[in-house]
Amino acid sequence: MLYNMVRELHGSTIFFVLSGFLITNYIQTRALATATDYVKFILTRLFRLYPLYWCILLVLHLQWLFFIPELLLHITLLKGYFAKVSLAGIVQAWSLTVEITFYLLTPFIFRLIKTRSLFAIYLIILFAGVILTLAGLLLNHYGFNPYGFMADFNFFLITTFFGRATDFFAGIFLFYKIKNNQPISNIKGLRLSYTYLGIALFLVIIFVISLCGEKGDVGLKSWPGLLINNFILPWPVILFIYGLINEQTLISKLLSSKPVSLLGNASYAFFLIHLGWVKNYVYINITPSLVANFFLLWFISILLYLFFEKPLYKLAKRKIMALSRRTTA
Repeated sequence: MLYNMVRELHGSTIFFVLSGFLITNYIQTRALATATDYVKFILTRLFRLYPLYWCILLVLHLQWLFFIPELLLHITLLKGYFAKVSLAGIVQAWSLTVEITFYLLTPFIFRLIKTRSLFAIYLIILFAGVILTLAGLLLNHYGFNPYGFMADFNFFLITTFFGRATDFFAGIFLFYKIKNNQPISNIKGLRLSYTYLGIALFLVIIFVISLCGEKGDVGLKSWPGLLINNFILPWPVILFIYGLINEQTLISKLLSSKPVSLLGNASYAFFLIHLGWVKNYVYINITPSLVANFFLLWFISILLYLFFEKPLYKLAKRKIMALSRRTTA
């Protein structure tokens, strides 16, 4: 039972909900009033994601030599919209496609928020995903879809921003609740720790998803498990984040400590290397111990953050700010 639950702990739901919350906070405190503001926002986000990804992809490409069309899908991170390559190359990078799509759609989402309800915009996003999937199915039918663009509804829900929109909109919803000083629960007199309630409900839902798997498959591969994962699992995550912001608990103190903050900053590097050729190299050439492997990969991630990601990002940010000032001058 525990093993089946661990297999369902993908982490993408937490990452996407948190991203929706943090990006909304960024947008609301630094309004994207002009096209220059939008370009600056996009460039700073992309410079955070692409450089390290490209370096790891380059080594992988030298090993495998992708065909040009496929290589372009990997370089641009458009691969997350094509079923036949979404899990090729850097397997876990499909989620970066989801994240980048959110960044690109951010100004349109928040412009619509001014005139429409959050739920209406959410439905628009889902509908757009359905339309794209129908287009993909049509291309499949006529044999014009060699890389599997939006191949089917299962792919749409698991792999694309449109299918994972509930995660991001849960984060946006949480931000506005906190901004407007509205309680996350309407049950009067209810006293509980949202931090621990969120964790408990999250684990219960993960357990339910694990029961949905058939013949050794993860629950996410079944329709009940997939629907629970996409449309129910984000809500205990917002309870947990709400609790972290509003409650003083052992978990909030631990997560705000300097060592954990450093791990948080290095988590993107860890995300990129915990699967793939870096992990395989460490496993084969340094240590086959899973525990030692885990700590060594975190050590490498911290070094990558401190001596590659952080300096490069700061340099890129200064250049973007300088370009912005020249543009507006």
